[in-house]
Amino acid sequence: MLEELDIDPATWLDWKGGAETVIDTRGRELAVERIGDEAWNNLDPAVQHFVSTALRHLETQGHAPQLDYAPISIEIVKGLEVELGKLLEGFRESLAEEVLVAFEEDGSFSAFLYEGRKPPTLGAISYLLRKPDSASSPVKKAFHEFLASKSNGDFLTSNRFTKRDLQKVINRYRNGGAHDSPIPEDVCRSCVETLVGTREKTGADPKSC
Repeated sequence: MLEELDIDPATWLDWKGGAETVIDTRGRELAVERIGDEAWNNLDPAVQHFVSTALRHLETQGHAPQLDYAPISIEIVKGLEVELGKLLEGFRESLAEEVLVAFEEDGSFSAFLYEGRKPPTLGAISYLLRKPDSASSPVKKAFHEFLASKSNGDFLTSNRFTKRDLQKVINRYRNGGAHDSPIPEDVCRSCVETLVGTREKTGADPKSC
């Protein structure tokens, strides 16, 4: 679509990042009740918008087996995508003018870092977060050095997040609902539990860990 409109991807990302976000009051109350003020304030404003919207809709929809819960689930997943995108932006900024060697499997990551393209998909990010081995590219190894400097770096590269939570997000909470399948209430509530969490149980959002 951007190509059809002759819009440079980097320009679109600047527009997107500069958009003012308005938070629903009741949605914010539901989120703070659920995770507490500190965790809420750690979230990016765009993520606050998605989470508050989802929780407000979930409260309004309640228990309704005849309805599709996909829009609510997908709102929560969008919040995760924003946080992971911010993480990748932080790495890109840390590189400054340095250009590292990337392999073919790093294609979307390399395009994001050096060509101003949009962030990789969740599937590609899942691959990037998995711990590198001796055959991994220099750019992926550098990315993991960057992650190691973060307080939540161990969580981000853990099997729990990369191989369990992210795969659940991709296969249960997003893909089917975004295309040709409804998402039932129990799966939607599982999405909220897994990604947003509660005061007692930390969710899988990177900023909350």
